[in-house]
Amino acid sequence: MKNLLLATIFMIAFFTSNAQVTIYDIQYTADVSGASPLVGTNVTTTGTISAIYGTRFYIQDNTAAWSGVYVYDATQVPVLGDNVTISATVAEYNGLTELTSITSYAVNSSGNTIVPVDVTTADAATEAYEGVLVKVSNATCTSPYTTGTWVVNDGTGALTVYKTLYDFATPTLGANYDITGVMTWFNSGGIYEILPRSIDDITEIVLGSEANITSFVFTEQTGDAVIDVLGATVDIEVQNGTILTTLSPTIEISSGAIINPASGVARDFSSSVTYTVTAQDLTEKIWTVNVTEKPLATIVSIYDIQYTTTDASPLVGAEVITTGTITAVSGTNFYIQEAETAWSGIYVYDNTQSPVLGDNVTITATVTEYNGLTELTGITSYVVNSSGNTISPITLTTAEVNDEQYESVLVSVENVECLTTPDGFGVWSVDDGSGATNIDDILYVASPVVGTFYNIIGIGYERLTDYRILPRSADDIVSLTPISEVSIYEIQYTSDISGDSPLVGTEITTTGTVTAVIGTNFYIQDAEAAWSGIYVYDNSQNPIVGDNVTLTATVSEYNGLTELTGITSFIINSSSNTVNPMTLSTLEVNNEQYESVLVSVENVECLSLPDTFGVWTIDDGSGLTNVDDIMYTLTPEIGTFYNIMGVAYERLADYRILPRSVADVSIVLTENDLLAQEISIYPNPASEFIFVNSTKPYTEIFVQNVFGQSLIVSKQNTLDISSLDNGIYFISVYDNNTLINRTKLIKK
Repeated sequence: MKNLLLATIFMIAFFTSNAQVTIYDIQYTADVSGASPLVGTNVTTTGTISAIYGTRFYIQDNTAAWSGVYVYDATQVPVLGDNVTISATVAEYNGLTELTSITSYAVNSSGNTIVPVDVTTADAATEAYEGVLVKVSNATCTSPYTTGTWVVNDGTGALTVYKTLYDFATPTLGANYDITGVMTWFNSGGIYEILPRSIDDITEIVLGSEANITSFVFTEQTGDAVIDVLGATVDIEVQNGTILTTLSPTIEISSGAIINPASGVARDFSSSVTYTVTAQDLTEKIWTVNVTEKPLATIVSIYDIQYTTTDASPLVGAEVITTGTITAVSGTNFYIQEAETAWSGIYVYDNTQSPVLGDNVTITATVTEYNGLTELTGITSYVVNSSGNTISPITLTTAEVNDEQYESVLVSVENVECLTTPDGFGVWSVDDGSGATNIDDILYVASPVVGTFYNIIGIGYERLTDYRILPRSADDIVSLTPISEVSIYEIQYTSDISGDSPLVGTEITTTGTVTAVIGTNFYIQDAEAAWSGIYVYDNSQNPIVGDNVTLTATVSEYNGLTELTGITSFIINSSSNTVNPMTLSTLEVNNEQYESVLVSVENVECLSLPDTFGVWTIDDGSGLTNVDDIMYTLTPEIGTFYNIMGVAYERLADYRILPRSVADVSIVLTENDLLAQEISIYPNPASEFIFVNSTKPYTEIFVQNVFGQSLIVSKQNTLDISSLDNGIYFISVYDNNTLINRTKLIKK
């Protein structure tokens, strides 16, 4: 009791000596009368002027309840936004707490703002907000304007608006308003009133007419919902296997609107469902929601994913299963390829696997496009089928690299000149004469030298139709040193079983004599020896057989044939030179060392007629080889013996002789031919019987078809051929296993 008395005395002493207090200290009370506990006390307090009524004003020191007070004064000139410290007496007037009899007034700062406290209309009309700047929102005018007074209600309770500070005389009954103002107590009416300060404190709310669904989300969805505002539809895909009968969506709608059924309510989406969205102005819109399951992944080739007549994959958005060998790795991202052809490679954007170069993998992922690059993302399955596999690059010109079909494919370009140093993004240009393309350092950073020639391997890459090659390591960039002059032997000689030249991709200078011409293409030879001839593929010169020429060109391989291409220099040294053929057996012709060399074979028997490609077979007894009509067309006869000269030719390890003209093929008159003059076979053509008349002895007669099969064998001079089908046959006459005559017979 003694302690309570001392505390009371202390409070009285404290509050009777102009003590510094907060407005909360002045205003807060639990007394039902609402009277301040400091009535009659001289206090000093600080606050910002929030409203002015003549020389009277309101100050506030917080944005909360109990933070504002009315100042009744006629001595100062208050300015809105001034922060002031005043000394005055706390008083109550008709239930309104106020400060009166100012004895001190100091402006601390100017231009300050008070943020109104957001309250409901019911909360505003309480003692706690007397003198406080408040804001009520979306409150409906429920009573028309009468002698400066109108009433609003936001659904929580009525609140009177009064004209004391600003007279808004035109409220619309039923309209909604946002109103800012200071709260006061009107004793005669026994009510709290809000006092707007200007027209800026009153905003009429126009009721929204939008009744849209703006967001529709399932936790099971595969991507954003497709919302059609005009058609009032929502289409959304969920993971395959999702139970559609009990899905609970999270829905967002237009501001102020309501939806039925509500967001979060579980529904059966196994078929289309509808929602009703009602706008603020009561406009209704019926929405239809369609939910589909994501299709199961489809097994496709990379070609199916990549091939397109536009820039984008036809399977964008589809989940697919595909297989390929990893050709390049960049962190956890990688490239795979299924064949050594166009449209066979694709980029895989992923951060879940640890790819290894050469792994053959089967993956399940989604096809997407990013800046023009087709890629697989979102891997859901990754299986390594085997390891240590290789993919050979496709050799292209630099111009061909700039094409959609080689995006993400392992490619190579040969004998390309560096045109620029790398720019700030690590990109540099190369050209092989067909048109420039770019090299990018995304996978490997190189330091090329302008003017130097290179062979380059890398991944074909596209970014917004800008095509590039991405070398993977230093091994993918080989600097070429042009050889001043080499012999054809140095170009052709190889111990590699492939038969490829050791100088493939190299620009060289060499000299030789033209031995054969095919249009603008030709063969040259610099000796009468093995490894001394080469084919020149060209469309810029007009060589003549016998010209001795010096040319600069690039060594390349085409279907196993070593050739010179891309002539950059061509000089005729002399004309009418002669190169003698090398005489070989038919078996020896079938050898890499004689590719493109002028050769001859002697006393060779024709074993077959030309096929549809003009190729026929000969043999001198050492082994078979072929003759081809690429330069000269002949109609040989089976069983006839020839001497043949021509250029030795190879295509994929298939060796042939190419006669150049009629002068290169002659029929051999053998001893058997002389014997044949003493043997006659008649009639010819024949239909039933043939007769053999010979002045020389013989032991057997064979009737054979064009395939060499013996159909009739006889020792008599009369043969019955009536059982044979009409066509061409050969009659072979032997004397003790020695062929002394072979005659073609026509059976009719």
